[in-house]
Amino acid sequence: MFSSAADELLLHYQDELLAYVSEKCESEHTGTDLNKVQKSRSQESWTYKLLYLAEALHMKSPEIFHLYLLWDQAWTAGEKSDTVGMVKKLQFLDDACRKHLPADKHAEVNKMIASGIEYASVKQTHVTDFLTAENPLLSFAKDYLSLLLDHKKAEAFDLITGLRQKGITIEDIYEYIFKATQRQVGYLWQTNQIEVGQEHYCTAATQVIMSSFYPDIFTSGKKTFKMVACAAGGDIHEMGIRMIADVFEMDGWDTHYLGGNLPDYEIIKHLKINNPDLFAVSVTMPYHLSKVQKLIASMRKDPALSELPVLVGGEPFRLLEGMWKRVGADGFAENGMIAVELANNLIKSKKVRDEAA
Repeated sequence: MFSSAADELLLHYQDELLAYVSEKCESEHTGTDLNKVQKSRSQESWTYKLLYLAEALHMKSPEIFHLYLLWDQAWTAGEKSDTVGMVKKLQFLDDACRKHLPADKHAEVNKMIASGIEYASVKQTHVTDFLTAENPLLSFAKDYLSLLLDHKKAEAFDLITGLRQKGITIEDIYEYIFKATQRQVGYLWQTNQIEVGQEHYCTAATQVIMSSFYPDIFTSGKKTFKMVACAAGGDIHEMGIRMIADVFEMDGWDTHYLGGNLPDYEIIKHLKINNPDLFAVSVTMPYHLSKVQKLIASMRKDPALSELPVLVGGEPFRLLEGMWKRVGADGFAENGMIAVELANNLIKSKKVRDEAA
């Protein structure tokens, strides 16, 4: 009956597990009763715990679960209503798994939760400011973020236009203003300093402003190589990979940007029809890492795509050392400029191998 892997059973029994831990946490809660918003955030937090725990089990990587615990530390930092500590929450979760999972599957989950308890027992430090002195466009990035948070999209557009007129490159604007402020916006939402609508406004406004660069990015000149880029299936965060594709376009590549949340079979079909020299895929949420691993494995099984170089990007690959190798990629790059350099080297290496074969 119980032939599924432990990670699959966690998600299968998600409702039962969430109901159990929610009841336990409410019984331990001290102070005033939680309002509707607080209960919703608590439920969302538990859903993320299960997603990260399941992914950590699937990828056999406790570090993935630890990433969530660090994230949750910031998430709950501003929640005065959260009076139940993380260690006790994880113990409740382990009790719930013991109750609903077969013994052998619970044993697997128990080891992962135990590593989480050990990690959560030590106070961890997390980044609280992504706009730092190392940023050469720091003052402009701060002004840009302030304008977006005040819903002044037109003024933000004027600021960026002014920088372009001063000779600031699109690559630098992407890296030091758009990327830096998007990470800061994410942190502000995570710590409950802004609401989700404001986060979405900032993202949408930046995407609109990015589109104003397209007359400079897309030219009719001869293209050297072709690349296909997209976000992992299920991941709706696709601005980062969009910026990567733009940087490749400016380097003389013919780019096919597919966006996010495409099923694997559609991605593979596009790759086979268009025969690119490179495939780039990004992950924002760590619980989508296994989807990238599955996609790349499917590609490698196809004779037409088995030798296609694959680059990955996104915060999980930056934080989890060597994870890009575990998903089967040929390389990882933190930003567009590094990605272009790495891609060009991969193409050269492939050409040498092909000529020697």
